[in-house]
Amino acid sequence: AVGDEIPSRIESIGNQELVNIVYAFSRLGHRHENLLRAVCRHLPAKLDELKAQELANTLFAMSILQFRHRGFLDAMCDHIPKRLREFNQQNLENVVYAVGQLRHKHE
Repeated sequence: AVGDEIPSRIESIGNQELVNIVYAFSRLGHRHENLLRAVCRHLPAKLDELKAQELANTLFAMSILQFRHRGFLDAMCDHIPKRLREFNQQNLENVVYAVGQLRHKHE
């Protein structure tokens, strides 16, 4: 029910809340396709607004759910290197792990 409701309300949900929802779904092992697609279409325009931990947690959650969205992954892989100084060791480990688990080849 929650996952069905979010895509239609995504513009009114804060970035941190959206990241937390995706992360919670991943912890539950629930892969809600419509929600994940909506997030992957919405977040690339908001990447500058996300904290390093939110970027890392989103990628990590997607990897747990084995959800691949090329446009989203490309946007993240273009964006994260510009902000590496903001990432702590755990954030970086999560990003590298997630990209590897998703077998994403950024070109």
